[in-house]
Amino acid sequence: MAPTPASSLEVEDALLRVGERLGLKVMLLRLVAAELPDNPWMLDLSLEDEADLVRARTSHLCGSSCQASRSGCLTAFKVEDVVSKRTGRVMAIEHVERDGPERIAIVLRPLSASRHD
Repeated sequence: MAPTPASSLEVEDALLRVGERLGLKVMLLRLVAAELPDNPWMLDLSLEDEADLVRARTSHLCGSSCQASRSGCLTAFKVEDVVSKRTGRVMAIEHVERDGPERIAIVLRPLSASRHD
């Protein structure tokens, strides 16, 4: 049987559970995001530069267990990776929120300017 979008989301949900159990969820998501291809993940990515911030909007492609948080959203980490590559600066997720039922909005800062909590 060939993989389907549903089976891919099951893999993502399992990955999140394992990362949580190991206490490595954020690191694991960042590594996975860096390995994912930019397309089809970022086909409708839009960016707005605003002083030291980058505001991004895109389709939210995570599974149903995703809470769209700055420490647990694979789509947000993929945006972080893509924006870092495009700008040549290491970016960090500052804020994540849903932007309608199937979209997500992410605010990023250069790592040197991000808050540390």
